[in-house]
Amino acid sequence: MDLQNTFYIIGIICMTLYTLLLIAIVVLLFYIKNKITEFYTILEEKIETVKEVIYHPKRAAATVGTAVADVALNQAEKLIKNNKRRI
Repeated sequence: MDLQNTFYIIGIICMTLYTLLLIAIVVLLFYIKNKITEFYTILEEKIETVKEVIYHPKRAAATVGTAVADVALNQAEKLIKNNKRRI
């Protein structure tokens, strides 16, 4: 094997590796872009929730109160069922 063939082989290997590296970088950029978009969407939803609480505190309090009452009623129902089984 002479020197010219050695340089050709090294060139082909380098071009192949650089092509694979370029493809990996492009895929990584798309992945990062999707993650940033997902984060931005979640952040916008949280900002909308905070705005809703700030601008409509009565509605937010009613929603929280309803949720708490629902959980309390479910727990009371479970306790009543457990007590009936024991009797």
